[in-house]
Amino acid sequence: MTHPVEHPTYLRDIRFLFTSKDQACMRARGIDLRTYEGVKLNADRIHFHVREGTMPPPPENRRWPKEQVETFYNWMRDGYPRGVAPQKKLLKAASPAKRIRRNLAEMDPNGPEIAKLRKAFQGIMDRDPDHPQSYFSVAGLHWLPLPDVYCRHHENAYNPWHRMYTIRFEDALRSVPGCEDVTLPYWDVAANEIPKVLSQPPFDKYTIPRKLVALDGRTAVEANTPTERYPDFLILENLHKRYNVPGTIRKALGSSRWEDFNGWSADDPWIGGSPRHSGIIKAHDEGHNSCGPTMSDQDIASFDPIFWFFHSNWERLWWLWQQIYDATTLDNFKTTLVGDASWLTDPVVNGLQPFNTAASDTIDLRALDVDYINPAHEEIPRAVAPLVSGAAAKLGVSVPDTDALLIKVRGVNRLNIKGSFDLILTADDEPIRRLGIFQSSTPQQCDTCRKNNVFVGVFEVDRNEIADRRLAARIEVIDRKGQRSGFPLSQAGEPRIDVSLAMVE
Repeated sequence: MTHPVEHPTYLRDIRFLFTSKDQACMRARGIDLRTYEGVKLNADRIHFHVREGTMPPPPENRRWPKEQVETFYNWMRDGYPRGVAPQKKLLKAASPAKRIRRNLAEMDPNGPEIAKLRKAFQGIMDRDPDHPQSYFSVAGLHWLPLPDVYCRHHENAYNPWHRMYTIRFEDALRSVPGCEDVTLPYWDVAANEIPKVLSQPPFDKYTIPRKLVALDGRTAVEANTPTERYPDFLILENLHKRYNVPGTIRKALGSSRWEDFNGWSADDPWIGGSPRHSGIIKAHDEGHNSCGPTMSDQDIASFDPIFWFFHSNWERLWWLWQQIYDATTLDNFKTTLVGDASWLTDPVVNGLQPFNTAASDTIDLRALDVDYINPAHEEIPRAVAPLVSGAAAKLGVSVPDTDALLIKVRGVNRLNIKGSFDLILTADDEPIRRLGIFQSSTPQQCDTCRKNNVFVGVFEVDRNEIADRRLAARIEVIDRKGQRSGFPLSQAGEPRIDVSLAMVE
């Protein structure tokens, strides 16, 4: 980097100014130099010490060059802009990880690897349901059966929890004799075809051997109920046309801030305190709702075998994002956070049960002995700054040369909605945008759901598409047969619509 930088940003310039010794020194003094908030809140103190040459302290006494000090001052002068992180090229060298997960579509369906995978799946499906590594037991960790219910959705811990969950399932597969080196392939949901092997035994369905009771006492599933799935053509139509999941994935990968990639975040002041539903969590939820009926029902989604190939892909996409933005270690990952980093290490908030680990221990995937081979022709989108609302814009924003508007459906309370649903934006009663929410049939009994019950649906719309048209919203719920029906908006809190000019930081 050449200093001074006239208009530096945190993600592009400032986060790289501090050495590991600087970080360790200041961490002992209660200042975290690996987070945006830690540097911003202490910027005056940092600037004073680097200008005077007293940071870092003895015995290193390494003074910053005056040009570097000027770069830091320019960042303060400009209002501490976060900016966009530079993208790194993916390494093509051989990975040291022992578990290499591959694209299911690029594997020979009649080859030995798929044959061994079939054996592993069938092996754990055939085990007694009480066996700790049976299909029933491991799938049951996602929600039902009772008494232990783990819901890590719509929060920062979503990706870390599911990363450990896929490893737990993979461990179960590898416990089948002769399958010790099996790894879990991924289904690339952005592709235009679904691998045919997913429609073949034992990947096509699983018969749930026991009656499952929901948190409110209702029968969720009777014993010996097989899982159900839409036909492939309908899954693809949902993924690509109903929701545009590939487009949401591309946008998430082009977001260099963790909260923008992850999606369920309340850190943007223009949202007004409620989390917005976007990013990779939105793509994940809409992917679930695309595959139903079983996959759209959080109570039992993990019993459908497609769930595991589906979730292997979300772990791949998170790891891909980490590699692109140099966030593969805990310290580097923290630099991508907009808000507080305590969720990574707080044992109360993020002791990832039942895995007995912290979210911070899941960041480096290769340290967990797992790595991915990405699709042969996958394109990485260019990193861009997120759109922000003109109504709450700060200094340092610009108006795009488009007619882009941000339409926010605020105040949607999902606790009264039993099961997954779509929030639909309409113009003159015509659906023009939609987003899907994946949730259980008993959100009122779920601690995580109650904590994040009210959200904001954010839609990017060209003003010419809605000019002189009446804007409204409606909700469609998805039942256990995969059928959709209307839900009274009046029973979902007090939703309202805001329209703002879109701006870029």
